[in-house]
Amino acid sequence: MMVDIYESNESLTIEEYLLRIPDALQRERTKAILYNSLKVLSSLNNSFGKNKDLPEIRIITSATANAEAISYVIRINSGLIDHCLSTAHADIETIFGRPLPYSLNSDKIATVSLSWILAHEWTHILRCHDDVIKELGSDPNTLQALEHDADYCAIAAAYRRLQLQHSFELSDLEIRELLLYCLFWTVRTLTSMSNTHEGIGQRLQNFIIKITTLSEQPGGAPDNELKTPKSHEIAKALINLFAKCEKHFQAVNTSEQFKSNLLKEALDRFSDKSYLNTTLGWEKISSVVERLSQTRATNK
Repeated sequence: MMVDIYESNESLTIEEYLLRIPDALQRERTKAILYNSLKVLSSLNNSFGKNKDLPEIRIITSATANAEAISYVIRINSGLIDHCLSTAHADIETIFGRPLPYSLNSDKIATVSLSWILAHEWTHILRCHDDVIKELGSDPNTLQALEHDADYCAIAAAYRRLQLQHSFELSDLEIRELLLYCLFWTVRTLTSMSNTHEGIGQRLQNFIIKITTLSEQPGGAPDNELKTPKSHEIAKALINLFAKCEKHFQAVNTSEQFKSNLLKEALDRFSDKSYLNTTLGWEKISSVVERLSQTRATNK
């Protein structure tokens, strides 16, 4: 049962928000997911070598699935939390084609998704994106490049969190597959996004690229040019998993708004290398981000 407080646009603390959930079991489930997700913020601080106080978290009572970072405050709409908690997904063993050594339920998907969302917004703050906009202006290419940066840093942070939690029971490839699996369902079912973001298909394709190229060792250099056999193995496995997820999604979603087949779109984009346009846009501003935020240009 979701919180029936939509469109009042109140700004609540997490505890105030939780008190609005009438069902005790749902309240405890939501509390566990939220507080587990918040742990990614400290992880991201550490990865950037920052010693900053963590941001204030405010829950906005709105049905719109949205989140934003304003100064040192991350505002996340109750509608986005509900979206993460309630998104339908395919059975994990059906997608992976093999049993995994632990039980994955919708709470894991919600936790990973919220971790990525929070890390995305925290990146906007840590990387001083507002200062970058003041210096470079708010043209669409700059704004999209900053969203690309936030997506990539958040992917890296979510990957490191999963490593910390599951490296004793999952292989590195399985951890990468698990990350893509969790994010696919949450992002694929979004019905609206800010026009500063790329489309859902492009974002998911970028997820595959980032998850593929990350070094298994924290702080290690990413294999951005896919020079190693391991990177080719990872890329093949992730594209295969993406294909299975999209096939299942198309089979159960007949709505006109979801009719685009993102698998074909992804394969076309990889084939003609148009995905490089996003990378080139980021490279044009990366040195400014690095200088203003005093962080390295690529989060690992």
